Amino acid sequence: AGFTWISAAGDSGPTLNPHTCDSFEAQFPAASPYVVSVGGNKINKTDGVQSAWMHSGGGFSTYAKRPPCQEEAVQNYLNNTTLPPNPGGKRYTTSGRAFPDVSGFAAYYPMVIEGKFYPWGSGTSAAAPQFAGIITLIQIQRYQKGLGPLGPLIQTLYKLKNGVGFDVTVGETYATSRQGCKGDILPGFQVSKGWDPATGLGSPKYNILLEQLLDLGNKE
Repeated sequence: AGFTWISAAGDSGPTLNPHTCDSFEAQFPAASPYVVSVGGNKINKTDGVQSAWMHSGGGFSTYAKRPPCQEEAVQNYLNNTTLPPNPGGKRYTTSGRAFPDVSGFAAYYPMVIEGKFYPWGSGTSAAAPQFAGIITLIQIQRYQKGLGPLGPLIQTLYKLKNGVGFDVTVGETYATSRQGCKGDILPGFQVSKGWDPATGLGSPKYNILLEQLLDLGNKE
């Protein structure tokens, strides 16, 4: 049946290439077609609205082809959303593997590291374990009902009739660099209804995913 690999999408938006500082560089393994990539969202402290985390990694791979399961969702985004500037078509491509696939809370985490308290930790490395935990709990439910493993999950996520949970439709990302670009910031991607390169298919809800993933056959 195979495995599901889950990866954080990164914390630099579409991420500036440190050699050019004017092109986007999709992060690996988040942009691999063999993983489920998890971006970031947040709860706005002023109005309680769930929106994209501005640093959420996401975009399009230059190297990996887009899996067929993504095509409809991604084309819907490309056809209905204003994209960031792309001078000469050299800043980014839209033809490759699109990521993230889903998103989780990635901002304002209280953390304790080596005994020291940090009140506002952030990162998609906090969002990815959330999704992994949800899938693990659902897999346990499947085993208890005599159902087999889910296997590679990316194709299944894009086929779910009721979606993954909450569709995040507010916010945008900004491209920064992990090194070498001296604080440069470029506009990233807008969030939209359905899939987008900031929050993917949305923020997973356990009950919505559980109901649909328990409906899948695959008896042991």
